[in-house]
Amino acid sequence: MIKKYTKFVKYCDAACKTTTTTTTTTTGHDMPGEENRLAIDLTVFKLIGMYQMVDPDSPKVCGRNVYASVNVALIVCTTAMTVLSTCGFFSGVRDTFRNNDFDVVLILFYYACIGVGNYKTTVLVLNAAEVWTLFGVARVSFLGNRYCTGNRRRMADRGASLSRFFAWYLALIVVTLTSYAIIPLVTNHRYAGPTSAPGGGAYRKSNVINLRYPFAADTYNTYYPAFYAMECALAFYAGYGTFAFDLFALTTMYFVSVQYELLASAFRALERGADTGTVDDCSLLNEEELQEHLLSLISDCQTIYK
Repeated sequence: MIKKYTKFVKYCDAACKTTTTTTTTTTGHDMPGEENRLAIDLTVFKLIGMYQMVDPDSPKVCGRNVYASVNVALIVCTTAMTVLSTCGFFSGVRDTFRNNDFDVVLILFYYACIGVGNYKTTVLVLNAAEVWTLFGVARVSFLGNRYCTGNRRRMADRGASLSRFFAWYLALIVVTLTSYAIIPLVTNHRYAGPTSAPGGGAYRKSNVINLRYPFAADTYNTYYPAFYAMECALAFYAGYGTFAFDLFALTTMYFVSVQYELLASAFRALERGADTGTVDDCSLLNEEELQEHLLSLISDCQTIYK
């Protein structure tokens, strides 16, 4: 068997030096029918708008993707509001910020989340074409070798399990953010009693993140609904930016590992064929057929690398 493999590998090496094999990685956008089918349910991707943000066929205004443009506007707005919220740390407003460790930690955690989330969303917007191409790794027909295409059921099963995980992940994020949004409304009655705090000034109403705006407490409390809506938007968009990118990254890495698993199974099947002279359907496997399968698997490996 070793001699046989050595012979084929040498032949393949010579063939690769004399023949140029072009492998085109095509996404489901370019391919109709069964080859267009992905192994993962895209409901969650479409629900959060991430699929439309990278889809070349999404609605456009002035030649620009509407979903991508909306996200760019949200990134600018959330960044501006975040910068505004830092001014309270340096302003001379004599006020009664509730200076406790939990509030400070929550603010720092938000700054980290909105910074990372906006950066991740920016990466998706600027690299939409590459992201769309990478979705092709989840196609059931991504690999062309017969040993790989025979394992499409495994791709479908892995995609179904990943889709269920994403649904639970999204539900967990929504429940967590909704809880953070509701808690301030429930707890504000604790500070509604006294109209002034010790040493002068008014009590600030509790908010989702309790950012430090450069406004006096009276002004803040007067326009509390606007500040509350703003912090809700900031919290939800920080969670969105983190979730959307993680969704794509996890999908890509997961299906790359699945494709390598299919290739490993295919190489093992080919090894058995080289050893016994037969393939899985017990038909005879001559040297030319074995060589053809080996070259096909090498081509599939190159497809994943690309």
